[in-house]
Amino acid sequence: MIRLSGLAFISLPTPNTREFLFYRNPSADTRLDLKEFDNDFIENTKVFHFGSITLINEPSKSSTLKAVKIAKDAGAVISYDPNLRLKLWPNAKTAKKEINATLPLADVVKVNDEELFFLTGKDDVKKAMDEILFKGPGLCLVTQGEKGCYYKTNNYFGKFNAYKVDAVDSSGCGDSFVSSILVKIIDNDFKKIILNKDIMLSTIKFASGAAAITSTKKGVISSLPNKNEVEKFLYNK
Repeated sequence: MIRLSGLAFISLPTPNTREFLFYRNPSADTRLDLKEFDNDFIENTKVFHFGSITLINEPSKSSTLKAVKIAKDAGAVISYDPNLRLKLWPNAKTAKKEINATLPLADVVKVNDEELFFLTGKDDVKKAMDEILFKGPGLCLVTQGEKGCYYKTNNYFGKFNAYKVDAVDSSGCGDSFVSSILVKIIDNDFKKIILNKDIMLSTIKFASGAAAITSTKKGVISSLPNKNEVEKFLYNK
């Protein structure tokens, strides 16, 4: 069956401000069918990452949740970036309910500061992160753009300031950050990371470096750095 790709248009009033316009539904991402999945591939993955956008419409919602279950049952680390786009949801109440309901599925949750407040209603970052962790995840990450990020487990809490760069486009920085976290989770044991603050800090530095590089280029996929680029960037810091 031929399905059209959804489109996302991004405008940049300033390097750190983005506005989105979506053209989708029905589109391929809303018609995700579990029958098209490679279950063996999912069962053998070390990390499974998902977002909330595929939870908005059926059959993608059921298919996504089933894939998460397959991966989790097989022992994969489950990573969740809600990536809130309210314009795609029927209303804010539904978005909040559905996203909060799926937080217990995750081992790692990455949100930005606006999403954290939306989901918890708390201004205090530490208390809000505690609420996320109370639902089941082992690691909560909160990105704040040029202000840096917070990271919290049940064992420690930390803040890391962003690297100073000449940013031109913040699109993709969150993706760059969380994907770099996942690279380090694959390279190391997840339990070691959440138990050892020093290993976590090293992981955060790597992810922050990747996000910083991404912000210096326009675009999303084309701006994502490879591992060597990140290591070179950090070496010079």
